[in-house]
Amino acid sequence: PLNIIWYTPEGWVFMNFSYTLIPDQPHSTIAFSIGYDSTNPTYGELMAHPGVWRYRVYAERWLILEDTFKVAAPSLQGYVEDGHGHRLENVTVRLYWNGTRMVENYTDESGFFNLRGSFLKIPMRGEGYIVIVLADREGIFKVVDRYVGENIVVEASFPITITDEEDLLQEIRFPTDVGDDPSTPVREDHLDDLAYIYYNTFLAAKFYRRKMKIDFKSEMLMVYAYERIGDNAYFQREGPLIVIGDGCSNWNYPDAPVNREFHEFSHYAMWYTYGKSLPPLHKGDDNHKGVKNHCTSDSWIEGFAEFMALVINDEMRTKRLPIQWMWVFSNFADFYPVGKTFYPLEPNWPHDGDLEEFSVASILYDLWDGEDERDSDNVQMKLEDLWEILTGKYSLPKYYEDESGKWVGDKGRKEVRHIHYVADLHDALISHSKERKEDIDALFISHGFYTDKNKNGVYDSGEPVGYDASNSSHRRKMPLNPNSTIVVELPDEDLPATLLIEVLYKPPYEDYSYEYSVEITNPREIIPIRLPPPGYNATASLKVVREGYHPSETATLTSDFYWTHLGLKEHIATYHFDIRRESSIKVVNHLTCKGVDQGKPMEVTSTFKSDDTVFSFIEIEDGEVGDEILWRFQGPVGQVVDVNYTLEWSGGGSCWAYLDLTSYKTQEAVGEWTVTVYINGMEASSDVFTVEALGGLVWWGPFLGVSGIALFMAILLLLIRRLRR
Repeated sequence: PLNIIWYTPEGWVFMNFSYTLIPDQPHSTIAFSIGYDSTNPTYGELMAHPGVWRYRVYAERWLILEDTFKVAAPSLQGYVEDGHGHRLENVTVRLYWNGTRMVENYTDESGFFNLRGSFLKIPMRGEGYIVIVLADREGIFKVVDRYVGENIVVEASFPITITDEEDLLQEIRFPTDVGDDPSTPVREDHLDDLAYIYYNTFLAAKFYRRKMKIDFKSEMLMVYAYERIGDNAYFQREGPLIVIGDGCSNWNYPDAPVNREFHEFSHYAMWYTYGKSLPPLHKGDDNHKGVKNHCTSDSWIEGFAEFMALVINDEMRTKRLPIQWMWVFSNFADFYPVGKTFYPLEPNWPHDGDLEEFSVASILYDLWDGEDERDSDNVQMKLEDLWEILTGKYSLPKYYEDESGKWVGDKGRKEVRHIHYVADLHDALISHSKERKEDIDALFISHGFYTDKNKNGVYDSGEPVGYDASNSSHRRKMPLNPNSTIVVELPDEDLPATLLIEVLYKPPYEDYSYEYSVEITNPREIIPIRLPPPGYNATASLKVVREGYHPSETATLTSDFYWTHLGLKEHIATYHFDIRRESSIKVVNHLTCKGVDQGKPMEVTSTFKSDDTVFSFIEIEDGEVGDEILWRFQGPVGQVVDVNYTLEWSGGGSCWAYLDLTSYKTQEAVGEWTVTVYINGMEASSDVFTVEALGGLVWWGPFLGVSGIALFMAILLLLIRRLRR
């Protein structure tokens, strides 16, 4: 007899059972086990006691075998996703059971978490839930829902049960399209938006930490979402804070993530690397006002953030800009979204109005994206080298406020500081690459950053390049660019629809061409649009589409028309479009007849008399209520008669239209007619019929008859005269 005893890590006997050897089999193989899979009754107890187990085998009273094995603690594993396909890295994951916090950990780069604890058993009795905290592990930032509280970090709860081994793997997804439960301390309808904001903010932080080698640990950035400020987002120097309004916090907001998280975090990166400060915003200046401000400080701050936002988008491989509003990878890394339109930074935007910041962003983009002689872009820098220049300190002119309140620069007075103005950027670039001064100058000149001393609108040799604050005397006199919008009109019954905008460049810029789309939800939709300067000879093609409808006719808008009409009226132009509904309806039979009786054609024919009524009879299949049918009768002398009918039933059936020939004079009715059937605006069938005069005589028959009698009488008279002779 053999006796096998199992001991738990705590030392008490877990199981004791015996086995008797068979006498005539002196060489036997014996297998014994406990908890070999989750269906075994002892499995749960085995997993409930992680640690070193021991077993002993006795032959009668002698110990003949002893060994140990280790049972790992069970773990609760899974992934955390924002609800829109993005797994969240470095979020805090907590497990609560029966109201007690049991264990906490963080997700890794793939959004995976692993929670271990000796308390885990199969099954677990009571109630459990997983809490996801939207604060990153490194302590760089936290996401706050301002609808809920001032500085309360978002914590989302997800109930779970553990009844078998499969429950130890959880897929945690933030809910989408759900309503708010007022009995809970969170806004459930905001959770997926907040998770997406976390995802994008973390990507920006990861980019700056890994690519630009910035350590943000000394500051905690608060990201306020759903602030009650409408459609607005900004970085606040004091805090520091990123604030996203309740009108633009939703996950599918068009500007996100480039012109939202990436842009605002880039302000934070400048603030951090500039010694926790930003270039000064001077008295009387305002954000995004371009030349309306007396200096280029604000345009430098914004242009920097716009450029870096596109770099993050490209380097982190998140998604490309909304070409066709499809969030997919494409070659268009230079498109900066603003509302329902966007700016491609490859073209050299004019340095005027509120476009000044995009001119700055375009210069930075040209320095990074590769050389292009077409646009005076002959400089190429590595991102790391460019970043070193943008964040470095230089001996630069000291600016001060004069007696009139105007900020001016004094080339004779220097101070060591970061780049504050576009002229500083120019000087910093040349200080790093003196041998490329000519190319750097050409790049700034092509974007309009020079002092046009003689006011002739072009650069002349010797004019200062860079455009610093000492040139501010005329800046505030320059008007801002007016609203660059078009109006698209569409009948109510055709809504909602989509406007396709295709911008085509002529050689040598044809590779700049692109297309995108904008949703139309109002019968009079105001749509912002930006076309490049006239020198690029671009044309925008506009077409409205909707699923189940035939596309509209195409309208065009040229860059010449755009720039010459910009500001003349409230909108550049107004376009009216019509789209016609598609249907699976088809005509299976088309004939002409003289009448219809109880839905059946009578006297089918293609030849009619001038006093008949012509019926065009069609049989259709797969019709739908609302399908529009048009019969067009076209006569021999240019007559056009239209008959309309809208289906009031679905499926198969017949319908007809008629033409009363008695409403025409005989000479107008006689001849060949065509009847064409259009369904929902598209030609579906055509037929031809002939109309003859009443009695078989044509209208010119009597004239021919009189002429024949006269001819006969003349011949008879000639014969009589010959007989008399």
